[in-house]
Amino acid sequence: MTNNGIFGTMFGTPIPSIPHAAALGLNAIKKRATVMEDDSIAARPIMITAMTYDHRVLDGQDAGLFMMEIKKLIENPARIMLDL
Repeated sequence: MTNNGIFGTMFGTPIPSIPHAAALGLNAIKKRATVMEDDSIAARPIMITAMTYDHRVLDGQDAGLFMMEIKKLIENPARIMLDL
């Protein structure tokens, strides 16, 4: 895991180093315009995440499912604390 967000960056590509097969990058949380369920526009905190992985070791589907789980945990931290 790499945390480029401490430098205020919004976009960054993590590079896995040997012997790791993947690297997860977390960037800064900043307010961005977001379209809401009722089609209104509101400022919401957004964090761009990225994962780089070696296709020889990891399948894209597994990496995508992992990223979806990370998204759920970040959006609802109680899941981490309560192990839901």
